[in-house]
This record gives sequence, structure tokens and C-alpha cells, in this order.
Amino acid sequence: GGRESAAYGRTIRLIEAHRVHCFAVATQYRAMFGSTSGAGGGGDSGVMLSAWLTGRLQRLLGELRQLLTEVKDGDSLRSVLEQALFFASRMAQAGADFSGQVLPMFHDLIFEQVTGEWQQCVAALQFMLAGERVAATAPQGSAGGGDAPVSFLVPLFVGKAATSAGGGKSGAANGTSVRDPPGTLLRLPPLAHTLNALLHALNCVRACALKSLRGPLGEALGTLMVQCAAAVAQQKAAVRRRAPQYVSDDDNVEDLAKEFATALLEALVPHVALCFRAMFPKRDQQRDAMDVAEARCNELLVEAELIGGGGRGG
Repeated sequence: GGRESAAYGRTIRLIEAHRVHCFAVATQYRAMFGSTSGAGGGGDSGVMLSAWLTGRLQRLLGELRQLLTEVKDGDSLRSVLEQALFFASRMAQAGADFSGQVLPMFHDLIFEQVTGEWQQCVAALQFMLAGERVAATAPQGSAGGGDAPVSFLVPLFVGKAATSAGGGKSGAANGTSVRDPPGTLLRLPPLAHTLNALLHALNCVRACALKSLRGPLGEALGTLMVQCAAAVAQQKAAVRRRAPQYVSDDDNVEDLAKEFATALLEALVPHVALCFRAMFPKRDQQRDAMDVAEARCNELLVEAELIGGGGRGG
């Protein structure tokens, strides 16, 4: 969108301006006062230059932090990160390497952005199961503007006559690409919408997958999967009440609430885990946060009597 592009452009220009200015000042200062080490060498002159550089770089990081809250695209974030790290490497030649502050800043930005979008997914799923409309933000450039709240219709179920996509399992289990979404979710639009929203947020991470994000994001995503399972369990009565509006005899669906539970456990959760592990592979055979989340989802749905006690396929 226009706002994001403007913020990205200002960010790149800000880094470039500081890179040229700070490096030129540090180089000329050291040449004039004979500094030979650190950000300004020994003596009072070195302390003055170091203090000046520290202040300038701290202000730069603060401005970047504010501007980058408007940048949602992962490729753009990666470009800014690369420019900032290049600037830090240049300043290292002047004894003022600040790369140790750049990476934590981007870690926090990406984590907050992704988990913020994920939390909206749970609330949206609750609405879609209980009613037919879900709130969203109008896309940039649309008639409503980038921040205009809109709502759109999400049917509870789509019969077989309206869908032609195949199997319900994720990835290679269908003989398709490991990242192809499970076709069975097309029959259950609330779950398909949820999967799309989850993966949209992960797109940011895919382009800028900092290793430090593996643990925190994995825990957050696992918690979100459990919350989605809880939403399906909590809304089972609403789903059953609304089912006759959507399900016909030809659909061969006895209990739509159980269809949701099975699809969530056999399709949505495994596919989300697959996509997450494509960026952050599992370490050996150790259980990760997604394994724990899948087991907890199974427990919740068994307790709600939406799947058999044997778990998947039970």
C-alpha cells in the first residue's frame, strides 16, 4: 500500500543519510585529531566522538523502530535489515559497530507483527463459527481505504457440488507439493479463511527468518492452534444449529461440528506445522512446540466429544 511504500522509502533514505554522514564525520574526526583506535582513540577527543556517535545511532534506531511498524512486507523488512547491517559493518571500521542492537530490534518487530495478526485469527474464527460475517480491514487502495473496517460473508459449509479439490490431508500425503494446502478445507470456509490468515502472517517470516524467532514463534503458533481447537469445541452447538442451512443429504455429513474438529486436527494443524518447519526445521527427532500443540488439540477435541478417543481418525 501507499503508506507502507512511503514508510519503506523513508527508512532506506534515513539509513543511507546516516551512513554517509556518520562515517564521514568519524573518519574526518579521527584524521584531524590523530585517533588510532576505537570510536575516537584515547583521551577526551575519543570520548566526545564516541558519545556523539552513540547518540546519533540510538536516535536512528528509535526512528527506524517507529517507521518499521508501518512496513508489513517481509521482503521490504529484509531489505531494511540488510541495509542496517551494512551500515553497522561500515561503522565497525570507526569503532562503532551497532549490529548487536539491530538484530534484536528486528526480532521484536517481526514477532509483534506476526503474533498480532495471529491473535486476530482466533477472534475471527469464533465469529465465523457463530455467525456468517467476519470483520476485516479493507486492502490498501480499495474504496474503503487501508484502515477502513469492512465485513464479508463466510459460509459455514460448502457442499460437494461446489468443490472439486481433493484430499483432506496436508502436503505429500495427497501426492502434491508438500506446501499445497489441504483441499478438504475448501468445504469448511471458516477453517480455510483461518489457514489463509495464518500463512499470510508467516509470509513476513519467510523472507526474514531470524534464527532467534524459532522458539518464540513456535510457542506462539502452538498456543494459537490450541486456541483454534478450543474455539471449535466451544462453538459446536452453534455449528450444529446452523448446519441444516448448508448441508444437504448428498453431502454425507452426519455432524458438521465433528467435520470441523476432524479437519482442524487432520488438515489445518499439520499443514501449519509443515509450513512453519519449512522455515525452521525440527532439530533431530525432538518434539517441538507444534507437536505439543497437536497433542493438546487432540485432547481438547476428545473432551468435547468431537473426535474419538484414539485421536486422528478415531
